[in-house]
Amino acid sequence: MNDVLNKIEARLRESGNLMEQFEKIYPKITECFMPLSITGVSARTYLHWKSKGLIPDSQINEGQREWVRLNLIDYVWIKIIQVMRDFGVPLETIKETKELLFENILNVLVPDKDDYLTFLKTESEKDPEEIESIGELIDLLSEAMENNPEEFDVHTTIIGSMISDLLIKNDRGSVIITKTGKEFDVSFFSYKTLDDFKNLVLPLLESPHIQIPIRKLIEDFFDDPKSD
Repeated sequence: MNDVLNKIEARLRESGNLMEQFEKIYPKITECFMPLSITGVSARTYLHWKSKGLIPDSQINEGQREWVRLNLIDYVWIKIIQVMRDFGVPLETIKETKELLFENILNVLVPDKDDYLTFLKTESEKDPEEIESIGELIDLLSEAMENNPEEFDVHTTIIGSMISDLLIKNDRGSVIITKTGKEFDVSFFSYKTLDDFKNLVLPLLESPHIQIPIRKLIEDFFDDPKSD
């Protein structure tokens, strides 16, 4: 197990990623210590969202505002809900977005790894060596997560991976919400990968959309005095 993790870390370091910085702030990403009050969301609203299935069961609370404790992933998700509600996105669409973003990323990638790599070959500007490296990394991550403790499952979700990726790569990214007729669609892109997927992302940015800057939410979380 340690050998697999060392290989993953080595790959990330070789790519010029900021592992030392990420390791320093990792406890604040995973530990639930921040009060609900930092989100600006009332206890009544939070409990309403929870009753509608918008809040993951993993969030620690005893049903009252003073006992709700959030980690970075929880905070970012609550702020995403807040923006979506401000723009009139229906609760059912937000619930569907939650189910997507809190899906284990390996449950998505591993069974369809070949299809994903084919997608990268046909729809991205990545070179063949980089795509091959991504395939090898998926295999390593799959092996590493086989014995992953249940309490850490939330951090291998799509939203958890998205946040970690932005921090490790010192990148910026946004959730993009578009609407066709009565249907809402949710996508995500990071600035450093924009060139790789410009054929997919640019049409989204050129159409009416809601853009939620995830990096700004991360910065707001760490800038709050309560995070010290």
